[in-house]
Amino acid sequence: KYLNRHTKILLVDDDQKICDTVKDAFSSITRHVHISKSFEQAVRYLEKNSVDILITEMILPGKDGFELVKWVNNRKDLIGIPVVMITGGMRDKDSVIRGRKIGIDKFIHVSSLGAAGFGRTGPKSESDPMEPVSWYGITKMLAEKEVAGRGKFVPYIIVRPPKIYGPGDMRILRQFKLVRYNIVPDLSLRNRTMSLCYVSDLANI
Repeated sequence: KYLNRHTKILLVDDDQKICDTVKDAFSSITRHVHISKSFEQAVRYLEKNSVDILITEMILPGKDGFELVKWVNNRKDLIGIPVVMITGGMRDKDSVIRGRKIGIDKFIHVSSLGAAGFGRTGPKSESDPMEPVSWYGITKMLAEKEVAGRGKFVPYIIVRPPKIYGPGDMRILRQFKLVRYNIVPDLSLRNRTMSLCYVSDLANI
């Protein structure tokens, strides 16, 4: 309900590639995405401008994302603004506990279908044993177990997307180019169908 063409988003991250990716993901919905590269820049912007959503990286130069969320929570004029904290990894349980103390109420871990493996007789279910299909899948499985072990500190959701494609992706692009020449690639593996998901559809989940 927060996203429309008038939605104003503040994105705080010092990684330009991530900033470009996130901004591009929102480009079809709103063009009001401002980027700050640090805690200090974000604070200066928030003191002079209103925003509808704050998205911040956990790890920032100087004061981190936790400090920024804490600062926002102490501002009466910013109460109620949805905050999304993103990070490439939670290093320890202290980070989870610290997040819980400043009001983070849900942890979303993006895993992969590679962690679960193929369904033996049909689509994989939550009750089926995990059978990673690669070393990448194994690392994702271990990460899921780590997240589950922190469940007593903060509620969590694990999302297992399939192969992702979208703007800038070169792995699936070749297969789509074949379609232009009326060649339909066979994406099945050992009589199992490959699952694909467009990046915007995953983000909308």
